[in-house]
Amino acid sequence: MTHLCDKCRRIKHLINLYDDRVYEVLENCLVRTEQQIQNKEHLILKHESNKLANSVADLKALKAK
Repeated sequence: MTHLCDKCRRIKHLINLYDDRVYEVLENCLVRTEQQIQNKEHLILKHESNKLANSVADLKALKAK
């Protein structure tokens, strides 16, 4: 007899109920494709670039006073 934690027991139960559908849902919802990874990286870089530009603008504004 295998002893499982509550979360693992729940996952095992869901797999027993839904079989391969559980794996399909996990792959489709949680695993990123290469394109999704690139999109996320681009979004993060854009956000960081905007943050840096705003910081530079704030510093220039402070120096101008």
